[in-house]
Amino acid sequence: MRLRSQALAVAISALGIAQPIHAIELDFNGFISVGGGIADNDELNLDVDYDEDVSFNEDSILGIQTTAPINDKISFTAQLVARGKEDYDVSAEWAFLKFEANDEFYARAGRLRAPFFAYSESIEVGYSYHWIRPPSEVYRLPFSSIDGVDANYTTWLTDDWQFTSQVYFGTFSDDVDIFGLESDLDLRNGTGLVLSANYDWLTLRGSVHYAEITVTNSDFDTLDAALRGAGFDNVADDIAVDENGVMFYEAAVLADYNDYLFIAEWTMLDFDRSALPDDTGWMISVAKRIGDFTPHLTFAKEDDDGETGFSDPIPAGAALKAKVDDLETEALQESWIAGVRWDFMPSTALKFEVQYTDRKEPEDDDTMIYSVVLDAVF
Repeated sequence: MRLRSQALAVAISALGIAQPIHAIELDFNGFISVGGGIADNDELNLDVDYDEDVSFNEDSILGIQTTAPINDKISFTAQLVARGKEDYDVSAEWAFLKFEANDEFYARAGRLRAPFFAYSESIEVGYSYHWIRPPSEVYRLPFSSIDGVDANYTTWLTDDWQFTSQVYFGTFSDDVDIFGLESDLDLRNGTGLVLSANYDWLTLRGSVHYAEITVTNSDFDTLDAALRGAGFDNVADDIAVDENGVMFYEAAVLADYNDYLFIAEWTMLDFDRSALPDDTGWMISVAKRIGDFTPHLTFAKEDDDGETGFSDPIPAGAALKAKVDDLETEALQESWIAGVRWDFMPSTALKFEVQYTDRKEPEDDDTMIYSVVLDAVF
């Protein structure tokens, strides 16, 4: 919807300058997802925290976005999001100034979506994809926005192929969930390059990212203190996540041909030696539109491969050796997702989904998750 409003004149008394009154045209839009789910096993510590009681928090979300033109080249965009699983506390996911030089180039500064995945820009707009939620084996990073700048360039390579590139630099600092623990994540010198090529029904995407991260939480702090107290400072330094470098790679293929949809996406996290394991995830999804209905099937897999040898300097049988060895445990998880999307009204979709997740390592366990969500955009 569009709202016409008159900006108030602002007098800057220190400079004696009066700002003129402008008519500012604001564009408002938003999105909402309301739904619930249940799981037959809540011991796996998945990104979606359903248990044996029906919950309406995990997949429910509300977002409001507004864009205000400042002049013919510069505009301001803000997006506020409230998530059910965070008690509907409001957070600013977008808050940036945009400079649009021409149809081919624009740059932004402020709070931006981190362009890690194919669906990063619309990650919380459930209406924009066929799942209730993207597979966590791939879409698994504990944050989705950064504070920084980016530059974007789009051109036509041929009459049929459009090429887009994006470079960015940014930071992030906040409390996040890592391995089920509330942790303080400080990300610095985040840089990345995203390249994509589009041909009518086909999109090819690849990206590479680098950052330096520091992670602290109660478990890390306790183990660090115990190791240093026992004289194993070198082991403590080895496993610490303190300004460690990390590379993130991503590649995706998206095909939307006639009534068929195919998505494949692969990601890899490569950490400098630390307590955080390297991680690879990938998924394949297929869907078919049949009138207002879109049935779909997805397979996703994640494989964590941790560093080894941290505990070698600690004598066999020591209690600390076992605690350090726990950091070297590998993780392997697979999920099957089957569902149907029903576009029964304009800008509104009802989704039903069944997810089977099998965690093979470090423990052998599985769960079934049943979900239903109503998505809408306005």
